[in-house]
Amino acid sequence: MINAIIDFCSFMALERDIVIRTLSVLGWEKAIVTLDYLAEKLPSLNRPHGYLLSMIERYEKGQAIAGGQVTADQRPLIFA
Repeated sequence: MINAIIDFCSFMALERDIVIRTLSVLGWEKAIVTLDYLAEKLPSLNRPHGYLLSMIERYEKGQAIAGGQVTADQRPLIFA
């Protein structure tokens, strides 16, 4: 699964290191929501890498990211 995410992110000019950091900080569910949000905003972004780093930094400070879809206090999604 990680290779699929890395491949997807390469289309947004995101390098492997930033993808791994995103996954390690946010976890799988939150990372996927965040990367999907980034993909939607891609046409309006000059530096997707910098935008993603900024989101990660805000998340680490306890702020909501991805248009409010991802918060530090959010419980993990459970799929039945």
